[in-house]
Amino acid sequence: MYISEFHQYLLSEKRQSIHTQEAYLRDIQQFWGFVHESWGPTSCEEVTLSLSRSWMSKLIDDGLTAATVHRKLASLSSYFKFLMKEGKVDNNPFKSLKKPKKPSRLPQFIEESQSSQIYSDDTQNMDWDLFRSYAIVRLLYETGIRRAELMGLKWNDISSNRKLIRVLGKRNKTREVPISDNLIEFLLVYREKQKFFLTERKMLENSDHVFLNDRGTAISVSKMYLSVREVLSQWTTMRKRSPHILRHSFATHMLNGGADLNVIKEILGHGSLSATQVYTHVNIEKLKGLHSKLHPRSEEK
Repeated sequence: MYISEFHQYLLSEKRQSIHTQEAYLRDIQQFWGFVHESWGPTSCEEVTLSLSRSWMSKLIDDGLTAATVHRKLASLSSYFKFLMKEGKVDNNPFKSLKKPKKPSRLPQFIEESQSSQIYSDDTQNMDWDLFRSYAIVRLLYETGIRRAELMGLKWNDISSNRKLIRVLGKRNKTREVPISDNLIEFLLVYREKQKFFLTERKMLENSDHVFLNDRGTAISVSKMYLSVREVLSQWTTMRKRSPHILRHSFATHMLNGGADLNVIKEILGHGSLSATQVYTHVNIEKLKGLHSKLHPRSEEK
């Protein structure tokens, strides 16, 4: 099935993240499991548009969301595109597949009045675990970087003189993101507190990553999520309280403050402006809501 060859292609040529590689391979294995269970032994050349449509129907029948179905179909389309490139098949049975319509969904974000809580809470008297959580939330909110980008951040990526952080984004693309003097000062305090905490417990800093766990090594994904959720739970009732909410909040608040869309695009590391334009829709929906509530001729009044 040339799955290991495709994996190597994702790793060396496409330079996809480990998370993306795992998702692609999982989707491909799931597809072949469905094919062999339904039709028996089948080669790559025998996969038709009809077969790919049957698998899509199975995913929909299983209750998967349209977004998840789209992602799985994209994995298989990339896989067959690779097989075509290698001369293993003559066509991509997933290319012309009509996919289920995805409902338009605007990104969620915290209100600016709620975000001010990050700065009003007394961080000086917090225990170490909560202080680290606030540092994570503050850096995510003030820079708009992705969760994976923050986890990969090292101290030599932070330039106090230039007031920038160097971020390794998707497909190993590096970009620089501006940071404020206040955030730099806060991170320096955080670093000293982290050293004191680890020294007090006779632990060594076994990593130069900015955010470490209590053993002195790079913080885990689960701990990152728990840290963000812990802080956001204190001052928002939103159901979703993930690192990505802070990225959405950064972009939305920047746009509300008058930032140029192209500037936001560069800071977020988007490949195209269309990915950033979703935040203009957030603004429009907010304006509509304000209009319906405040305009003297509004039917809601």
